Amino acid sequence: MSDAVQHTYEGSTKARWEKFIRSEPVQGVIEKKLVQTTSSDFLAVLNHPEAGVSTNVFLRILHNRALDLGWIVQPVIAKKGWPKIRYGHRRGITREEHEDILAVTKRRDYRDFFELLWETGPQTDIASLTADYIDWPNRRLYYERAKLESRGQGRACLAIGSRLESILKRLPANGFLFPNLVTLREGVRAWHFCKKRRLAGVEEGVVLHSYRYAWAERACVAGMPEREAMANQRTPGGGRAAPEPVL
Repeated sequence: MSDAVQHTYEGSTKARWEKFIRSEPVQGVIEKKLVQTTSSDFLAVLNHPEAGVSTNVFLRILHNRALDLGWIVQPVIAKKGWPKIRYGHRRGITREEHEDILAVTKRRDYRDFFELLWETGPQTDIASLTADYIDWPNRRLYYERAKLESRGQGRACLAIGSRLESILKRLPANGFLFPNLVTLREGVRAWHFCKKRRLAGVEEGVVLHSYRYAWAERACVAGMPEREAMANQRTPGGGRAAPEPVL
């Protein structure tokens, strides 16, 4: 059953799914036959001391996929019987917090990375950027939005304003813009950011993805439609570049 779900994922989502399958809470139920699985089995998983938000989310997905495929004829747990998913508080990073973190970040590549994230947003996509995605004649920065590739909208496009230009000019003119950071797992980059966040005295709730939230918030203030801002992607064939005030 787990294979039927895993094949629909790729990238970081697939990695999180594989981590869920290997996690301690699900080991007592993952190999059990579907027809023998009871609500008590699921509740034991959800109430396990090591179960978190991802356990609840992925177990729901596994359960709903089995229903969709007709592998079970009725829910193991009724919709209202599932524990409520309670996400931790996440928000956009402020300009002041961003500058405080830069002040305690000594490594030049991480400083440039954080500054570029402030102007763009999505950390995994930016970490794998190459110089080929910079269109200097038209002052456009293109990058691949991994989470949107399945929708045929994987490429994003941002206008290069003065602040973004000053950052890009400091980075390599060929190959990867962050040759060291691109080799690291997403979790390693996130860990380094949290280490600097604590050192800078920035409160809990600010994570590396907070740069994307902050970008979307500023885009909305600049007049970009909320849905478009949250997607943080501009397709060359019909979408529009981010407004200059954002960058």
